[in-house]
Amino acid sequence: AHKVRFRDERGGAVVCIERSISGEPTLIVRGRPEHCPRRLRDWLVAAAKADLDHAVAFHAKRLGLRPKRLSLRDQASRWGSCSSTGVLSFSWRPILAPAHVLDYVAAHEVAHLGEMNHGPRFWALVRDWRATFAMIHPTACCAVVSKTCAPVGNWCCSLKEHEPSPHLSMGFGQA
Repeated sequence: AHKVRFRDERGGAVVCIERSISGEPTLIVRGRPEHCPRRLRDWLVAAAKADLDHAVAFHAKRLGLRPKRLSLRDQASRWGSCSSTGVLSFSWRPILAPAHVLDYVAAHEVAHLGEMNHGPRFWALVRDWRATFAMIHPTACCAVVSKTCAPVGNWCCSLKEHEPSPHLSMGFGQA
């Protein structure tokens, strides 16, 4: 679990990450108490948008595919979808999961730009993500992502060893 502290103070960044002496991150949300939950959510949504833009661009380029548009929604039951017109829609909520989960969701939806079903050709595109992910993050385990995404090689299943995504470079996104 991550620590979040609300501070009734003005000045400085509205949301920032502070580290304890032991290195544990704490999100600090500044402002009047009644505004803090909205400020935290706005920050998380902006962070999700930035990470998803980055991940979608990476996976689309890797697969030679091109999304028409990316949209962010407040979906609670579905993390992502791809329309037949090439619009990728994502929930902002995967930002709360370990960074590789958000990356997998982006890769999964980008793969739908090439295959609109969950047939063998679709899963071949997803397997390409697994191979790329294994090279970039050899100590992460994607078995937690999906039953169809078994570990590759001798991956270690310690999520704490996974590197955080770009917006969470201070480690807040770690499990």
